[in-house]
Amino acid sequence: MKNFLFVIVMAAVVVAAIELYAVQRDQLADCRADREALLQQLFESSSKCDSLSAETDRLTLSVAELVRVRRELTERLKSQGLSLRRIESLSQSVAVTLVEPSVAVVPLADSLRRFEWNDPWVRVSGVVAPDSISCRIESVDTLLQTLYRVPYRWWFFRWGTKAVRQRVGSSNPHTRIVYSEYIELR
Repeated sequence: MKNFLFVIVMAAVVVAAIELYAVQRDQLADCRADREALLQQLFESSSKCDSLSAETDRLTLSVAELVRVRRELTERLKSQGLSLRRIESLSQSVAVTLVEPSVAVVPLADSLRRFEWNDPWVRVSGVVAPDSISCRIESVDTLLQTLYRVPYRWWFFRWGTKAVRQRVGSSNPHTRIVYSEYIELR
């Protein structure tokens, strides 16, 4: 009788565990679908930022999801010598600088002259008239901000967090990063 009761209890525990596993699997699938939808929404809205500031939602991804969705970004981070599992957060912004100055000059000739110069990051074009110069300067830049943990070390053992460091990189070789600041409010 005790063995029969034990078998029934064990069967009930196994059935309950299978049910809990199925519920958890469904919730994870829903969570992944929500993340994919949010990612798609963020990628579509990222091109709509045409002001001095931009606002975006926070997205929480696992390392595996980051590698799957943004492979080129993870390869760039690995090439900088950063371990993906130590990264706390990432922020990437694209900025376009557009300048259209107009300068008056003394007339030298009666003809108009047009000039152009470009590379993958900067485009300069303009017209030299007898009495003025007008030009257009457009610069595209992608800033990548990475926050990562520096663990305590002793020999080959690593544990805890000794510091959190920030690295800001630019994809434009003409850009010089002058200042960067990280403030965390709690």
